[in-house]
Amino acid sequence: NSESLPQMLNQMGFSQFAAIEPAEYWQATFLLNALCGTFNVALIVGLGALGGMIWVQRYQKNSMSTVSSS
Repeated sequence: NSESLPQMLNQMGFSQFAAIEPAEYWQATFLLNALCGTFNVALIVGLGALGGMIWVQRYQKNSMSTVSSS
C-alpha cells in the first residue's frame, strides 16, 4: 500500500526513501515489474532454445541410427 510505505521504510532504516511521492512509487513499481518481466521472457527464450538444441541433438542421433540400421 503506497500510504503505509513511508512508515515501513522508516522502520526498516531506509529514511532517505521515506519522502517518496505516490507518482514516484508507481513509476518505480512499474519499472521494476517491466524489468522483471523482460528478464523472465529472456529466461524462457534461453531455456527454450537450450531445450530445442538438446532435443535436436537427441532426435538427429536417433534418426541417424534408425536410417543406418535399415
